[in-house]
Amino acid sequence: MTDTLPYVGFSYDDDNRLCASVGPDEYHSVAELVAAAPFVAEPAHILLLAKALNHFDQGMSYGVIEEIAPYKEDFLKRYAEEEELEWDQFNLRAGDFELPDFEQMAPPSIKDGEITFFVNHRGLDAPYIVTGPADGSGKLDYSPL
Repeated sequence: MTDTLPYVGFSYDDDNRLCASVGPDEYHSVAELVAAAPFVAEPAHILLLAKALNHFDQGMSYGVIEEIAPYKEDFLKRYAEEEELEWDQFNLRAGDFELPDFEQMAPPSIKDGEITFFVNHRGLDAPYIVTGPADGSGKLDYSPL
């Protein structure tokens, strides 16, 4: 038997407010989303919960890293390619910074009510560790690796 969940989309509503959509219905907080779609908070769907928490905390600035190994491989390849380029003060590059500590990266987890997951900053594609209340009751902490 296959576990088929309804599609959950993350975007902005017509009033430019952050929202999550399940079918035709829109929700404007993690609490509203989980109340209407409790599967989002089930341990088996922790990646979906991480996406919801990230979206309602930061909008579209960061994307949850779903698969660590391919992300790391792509990042290191781009980092190496950028190292070969001449420095340009107008082009921000991953190579302008120290290499991230990829050994810290792991799938999302919850311990004692606190969630930990990893995101990439969509502007630079730099990885961050995110920690905070798994129930969405407080602000998340984003720290570069």
